[in-house]
Amino acid sequence: MFRIKLSMTFFICFFLSLADAEVQKLSVNVDKAKLDKGELQTFIIPLKTAEGLVKKRVIGVVVIDAPPSKVWKVLEDWEAMPAFVPGLEYYKVVHRINKDDFLIEGVVKAGLIKILYTLRVRFDRVRYTQEWSFISPGEIKAYKEKGISLKDPAWNIKNVEGFEYIEPYGNGMRTLYYYAPIIEAKGVPEWIERLLAKQGLDGYMKGIKQKAEGK
Repeated sequence: MFRIKLSMTFFICFFLSLADAEVQKLSVNVDKAKLDKGELQTFIIPLKTAEGLVKKRVIGVVVIDAPPSKVWKVLEDWEAMPAFVPGLEYYKVVHRINKDDFLIEGVVKAGLIKILYTLRVRFDRVRYTQEWSFISPGEIKAYKEKGISLKDPAWNIKNVEGFEYIEPYGNGMRTLYYYAPIIEAKGVPEWIERLLAKQGLDGYMKGIKQKAEGK
């Protein structure tokens, strides 16, 4: 008798235009049995950051029992997320660049530490993708000179970037959800950065899933 472990390999292309990066193709081996049960699966894979450095990035994949259009509405409303994402104090849209690009300020709590940062977030409502990049102190200064008031990042934060993506799953009434964040801090080892990203990923993705499913 043979045991056959079911797995699926998904190839996803993302255009990281915010960082003027090349297309990154992800190859992720996903356990289909866990996927169908709605279990969150996480992986560590090497990907380039906005600076062009290769970092081991924590990514998550989960199936949500709701159609993509409903999931997207949850993902698009960043300001509502503190109600169901643990550790998130707030997200606030501080400036709208155009219909697809926003500057969003956020504060995340990690124990006794509060991490403040501002992101440029791009929404692609056709492809159901979001990408975000960190607004550096130099960029904040430039925005202030244009009359756009932004706060400087707190807690030695160096970089926050990533993307998320959804697509129909099964008969289209379920959604396959991918999330890939990067958190970098000055003077902090990469393994601690990955631990922070992993902890944030678990709470974030489970919160999104529960909200979209109406639980």
